[in-house]
Formats: sequence, structure tokens, C-alpha cells
Amino acid sequence: TKRLGSEHSTRAQDAGLAAALAIDGEYSRGEVLAALAPQLSGEALDRGLGAVLEIEEEGWRVPVLAAFAPHLADSMLEQGLAAALAIRTDWLRAKVLAALAPQLTGAAMERGLAAALAIKDDSSRARLLAVLALHLAGNARTQALRWGLEAALAVAFEGSRAEALVA
Repeated sequence: TKRLGSEHSTRAQDAGLAAALAIDGEYSRGEVLAALAPQLSGEALDRGLGAVLEIEEEGWRVPVLAAFAPHLADSMLEQGLAAALAIRTDWLRAKVLAALAPQLTGAAMERGLAAALAIKDDSSRARLLAVLALHLAGNARTQALRWGLEAALAVAFEGSRAEALVA
């Protein structure tokens, strides 16, 4: 029965993914892919990620990539990180990097930190550094929090500064 359950799950994943991929509009396809992300695994997750990365409109790709982020590991995590780093808009890049943060370790975390420090928007940089700091320890955590505080204090608009400080 366990084998049947696994086969049934694979067929269901394949059917759901095929239905999503058959949708012509990128926005609607992305919404369905984002909803499917927690249900996908293995090859279906890899194919789903490939479909996400093919979404041309950055603003539509970002929330879908963020939905896939918690489910990525190994080479798919590397693909997700590379896609996040290629996002041109600071706050959108920060959103995906924040979603990837729990999976980032070692060199991947270093790349995430470097990307956070390169974000020009103080508020987005502060928020991302706060999220990354949650997944760091010791001096690295202290330094990320210090950088985040500096960025938050540099936010010009008082309301946005308060939001960044709370992050």
C-alpha cells in the first residue's frame, strides 16, 4: 500500500503540474504553481521550479519563487539562489532572499549576505539582514544585526524607518 500511495502521489503531482503548465498566462500559471509548491517533490518540484524560472515578468515570478523557496534543497536551492540574485529590483530580490534564508548555509549564506549588503534601498536591506540574522550564530549574527540596524536608522521616512526597526 505504501508503494501505491507513492505512485498515486506522483501521478497527482504530475497531473497538477501538467494542468498548471497548460495555462497560457504567466500570472495565472504562476498562481497555480505557487499553490502547488508545497505538494511537489522530486522531479515534479524540479520541473515546477523550471517553469517558475521561465516566467518572464519579474514581478510575477518573485512571489512564485518565494513560494517554492522553502521546498528547495541542493541543486534546486542553488538554482533558486541564482535566480534571486539575478532579480533587478531591490525589494523583490530581498523578498526572495528572505524566503530562501532558512535553507542558506555556508557559501550560500555568504552570497545571501553579500547580496543583502548590496541592496541600495535601506528599508529592504534592513529587513533582509534581520531575516538572515535569524539563521546565523555568534559574531556573524551580531554583525548582520548591526548592519541591519544601521540600514534601518538610515531610512528617511519615519513610518518606514519604524517598520524597518521592528523587523
